[in-house]
Amino acid sequence: MKRLIQRGLMFGNLIEVSSPALVERYNRALKHLTGKTTKLDDFHIDLSGYSPEIGDELNDDLYLNPNGANRQFILLTTAQKDAPLLNIKFSTSRGILTQFIEKNEAQLFALTARDAVAGELQNSVYAADTPAKLFDIRQVTVEADTIGGHVAEAGKLAKLIDRFRHEPDGWRDDVLVAEMIGLAKKTGDVTRVPIALPAMTF
Repeated sequence: MKRLIQRGLMFGNLIEVSSPALVERYNRALKHLTGKTTKLDDFHIDLSGYSPEIGDELNDDLYLNPNGANRQFILLTTAQKDAPLLNIKFSTSRGILTQFIEKNEAQLFALTARDAVAGELQNSVYAADTPAKLFDIRQVTVEADTIGGHVAEAGKLAKLIDRFRHEPDGWRDDVLVAEMIGLAKKTGDVTRVPIALPAMTF
C-alpha cells in the first residue's frame, strides 16, 4: 500500500510527512485527540490529517472520526487545503475544512510553523448511527488550537495587555507584568502579530 500511495496511484495528492519534527508534532496532536501514537517514521495525510498508513497501523480507519459525527483534524501545514478528504461521512466536511483553512490561512501558517493545530468539526449530535439523527444536525462549529494552547494563551495575553493599558496603576502591578512576560515568551508579540482562531459556525 505504501508504494502505491507514494507513486500517487492510491489516495493521490496526499501530503507527505517525513521529517522527524513533523512526525513528532503529529504524534503529540494524535495523543492529545485520541490517546494513541504512531511508530511510523513517514506517512501521508489528507485534508484533515488522517493517514491511511496510520489507520492501517492502528487497525482503525476512523481514528479521527470515531462516531462518524464530529470529525477531528490535525493541521501540520496550510498546504493540506489542497489534499483530498478521505473517509467522508458528510459531504459538507471537505468544504467546511477548506473554508476554515482559507479564512484563517495567515494565522494557521504562523501557528503551524511551531506546532500542530488540532480541532474538531462539532455537530449537535455525537453519533450519526441512524438516518433520523441527521435531522438533529443544525449547524457545524469548527474549533481549533495548537497542542501547546498558543491561541488560548494569546487570548489571555491580549486581556492582560488591555488591563495593563486601562488600569490606572497597571504599569506598577509587578504580578501583572510578570504574567504578561511569561505568556509573551510562549505566544510572541500579539500586539503586532495577533493570534486568533475564532470558532466558525456553518
